[in-house]
Amino acid sequence: MGKLIKVLVDRSRDRSCAGGIARFEPDDVYRTTDNGRALGRDVLKRYHVIVISGHSQLPYSDEEAEAVVRFVEEGGGLLLAMNLGRFLRDVGGDPEGSAVNRMGGRFGVRFFLPKEVGHDHTLVRGFPEDEVELVEHELWRGLGIGYVYLSRCCGVEGPEGAKVLLRHKGTGTPVALCFGFGRGRVVAVGDTKLLDEGGPACCPLLDWLSAGAEPEDGEVPDEVPPDEAICEREGTTVHYVPFVEDRVDKSLEVLRKVLEEFNRSFGKDLSLPEVVEVVPSTMTEVSYVRGDGSWGVSLGALPSEPKLAFCVGVMLYDMFFWKVRDAFILSGLLEGTLRIYLGTKAMRALGFDDEAEEMYGEFMKWLGEDPEGRSDFARMGWWWDERRIPQGVRIWRELEEKYGHLLPKLMEEFPEDPRKGVPPVPFTELDVMVWTMSRAVGEDLFPWFAGMGVTVHPLPPKDRDSPEFGAEVRRYLDGIFRDPRKETSERLEALEGMWEMDGRKPEELASMLESEDPYEVAYSALKLARASDRRAREALRRLLKEEDEGLRALSALALVRMGEREFASLLAGLAEGQDLRFKLDAGYALRRVGHEGGGRLQVSALKEARTDVVHRGFLQVRNEVDGYLVNEVWSRFEPFHFPGNIHVSSVYVGWVGTVRQYRRKGLARETMGRVVDHPAVRGCSCKRLHTGTRNVAHALYRSYGFVDLRIYTRYWKKLEGPEMVRPLEGVVVRGYAAGDEVAMAELANDVTSEYLGVGRSRATKPPRHLVIRLAEGEGKLLGWASARVERERARIEGVYVRDVDERLGVGQVLLCALHNELLSAGAKEVEWWPPEDEFLEELLQGMGYRSERTDGVEMFGVVDLQRLLEEISPLLEARLEGSKYRG
Repeated sequence: MGKLIKVLVDRSRDRSCAGGIARFEPDDVYRTTDNGRALGRDVLKRYHVIVISGHSQLPYSDEEAEAVVRFVEEGGGLLLAMNLGRFLRDVGGDPEGSAVNRMGGRFGVRFFLPKEVGHDHTLVRGFPEDEVELVEHELWRGLGIGYVYLSRCCGVEGPEGAKVLLRHKGTGTPVALCFGFGRGRVVAVGDTKLLDEGGPACCPLLDWLSAGAEPEDGEVPDEVPPDEAICEREGTTVHYVPFVEDRVDKSLEVLRKVLEEFNRSFGKDLSLPEVVEVVPSTMTEVSYVRGDGSWGVSLGALPSEPKLAFCVGVMLYDMFFWKVRDAFILSGLLEGTLRIYLGTKAMRALGFDDEAEEMYGEFMKWLGEDPEGRSDFARMGWWWDERRIPQGVRIWRELEEKYGHLLPKLMEEFPEDPRKGVPPVPFTELDVMVWTMSRAVGEDLFPWFAGMGVTVHPLPPKDRDSPEFGAEVRRYLDGIFRDPRKETSERLEALEGMWEMDGRKPEELASMLESEDPYEVAYSALKLARASDRRAREALRRLLKEEDEGLRALSALALVRMGEREFASLLAGLAEGQDLRFKLDAGYALRRVGHEGGGRLQVSALKEARTDVVHRGFLQVRNEVDGYLVNEVWSRFEPFHFPGNIHVSSVYVGWVGTVRQYRRKGLARETMGRVVDHPAVRGCSCKRLHTGTRNVAHALYRSYGFVDLRIYTRYWKKLEGPEMVRPLEGVVVRGYAAGDEVAMAELANDVTSEYLGVGRSRATKPPRHLVIRLAEGEGKLLGWASARVERERARIEGVYVRDVDERLGVGQVLLCALHNELLSAGAKEVEWWPPEDEFLEELLQGMGYRSERTDGVEMFGVVDLQRLLEEISPLLEARLEGSKYRG
């Protein structure tokens, strides 16, 4: 093993940045310390490199800045990063006064943004990441731009002689540069995403920066947590970092005023949180909400007052509307929209009308400048697609101008079961949302949404439990199915919707096959064909003679899907005149029976569609149709852990998705094939993903070399009252105390050293809201367990018990204490998906847990066996060394 490169990641001024590199892997090559305290020479001399990244205006003292300068002059490395666009959006103020720009000034570095640079749909100004290119330099060691995580970037100026590492393609503006300084080296990057993600490009940067450093020998800690002070304000316990002491009262005042306004507007009675943390961060979020009604907040103290008000408003969305939040997410309309709406409402409540209006104007400007004119957010992929936000904000504002304060009305009308009585096709969650809005305002809003360019499917303004509702839905769907002017795919969706509402058995459907009405015949024959019922074949052949070309095309498709290859050429010909979705359906069916026409009817061959392969830190293979995303596979490259903290190169497939209207057309298979054949994936030793055993894609993944590595088992139990177990002599159970994290990490690493897929636990201070119990005996830590409470449910995060004679008894005492503490916090049920471990299984069963085998599964595949064996060779050698076998 080569030298261990020790990196101090300074997050003392901004805890919202550089989280990825603070936990960087592989940690047997790079040992990072997450620092939250003031810098000094006595600290820096232990490291090769210091990382300073973020969007803070909290200054470094002259002593700290001088210590960093001396550190670099004497051979150390400095990695500076800032995203000026995010600073302007999230913090505000003069960027020249930011902490990173001030520190950069000591080295001749300045981060800037040209005035003509625009912003994206999240209002971050900067150069788009796809307009940034890598410049050849020895530092990169042949690494390509595909391994560099970037978002919107700003420009970077440096001293004379600085070498450009990244630049804007059009203007040549440097986006990252490097240079020598004394005996040390400096890299400055005009974006923070690289360090937020901690991707592969960090390795050559750290290697190059560490070349001249000669730190003191010795271990470095995983974390130096921030100092902390505590005060009481209006019955709230406030924990804060001294760096933001002068912002505590103002931050609490903003929280209180916004909370008062929201209580008044929405008829709520939420009091100030029990616990508030005020931290140097741009992020404000709910820390916890417990079943006993208590809650906590982490307030980011870096934003200006109007921007903090916005952040608090966004946070309260999670507090006020959590019961319908999942339904909002499913709608694809309100998740991002309501966050912006409530954020700007909070700004106005505190008198920042101009700032709120400016934000709205920027959204509308982006919407007007959208070069492709994509405004139908019903077609914009998935609910988290942030391109929906500007159009959603515009729609919500116009609705409120017309109908007044809409959200409380919507809350009253929102159904317990959003999909009740509504077929899954062609109706979407958005249609349910518009139906709910219509009920809330007493007016049919479907025509209004359609006039805004949004794809909707009208639902009748009736109670969904009524027979009239179902009858009108069926009439609507039947009208679409019988209309030869409609797209064939739309007619098929209408059929599928009626099938969902039809409870008739196959025998009853078969009796309709001799009907004189061709549409009744098609209804039953196509339904039976889905189940490969041979009784449908003759009827489908008769339908091929009908005048309605759509019926002929659907019949030919059904026959080919049933294996009737003699109709393949007919299907290929009929498909040429059909809509794009039908062409993809037909192409997939034709390829499955080996017909040459299938190749002409796939995404890569159709002029209306295109496939993009994006490799920018992550790997994304995506299919677009008419400018809208319909299918994608998203992957990232990260180390995977074998026992003994051995790291192997892997690609993790984090997301495989196809928009509902484009499923069962072979798109996922096509994109997955491009992923596994990509050179970056071929350069890994293994591949991984998580899915469900009942997911239809499970078989797809198997066909690409993935196998089931682990199927998850869920354990749970009701917490119905205080528990008692047999006490153990000499064993004491207590709560967490500052400093325990070192012994906790050591024990966790000892227990999990033989686990596959579990990395080294780091000795970091746990979140305040985590419930922790530790068992001690004979002067040492015997075990510890932790869980978090989410309203009335608790989730265990880990249980670690030392291998001692009374191990099971220690585990029982520990879990008993944990259960009682969770009960006092309002939890009524506790659950866990533990690793596969016989001891844990025995412990949980003995403590009254029930278990169920879920469909959740982790899958694994070998990409390059030789490389994998080389990477795990230290593990194999260690095991052979300890073996009795000597050949």
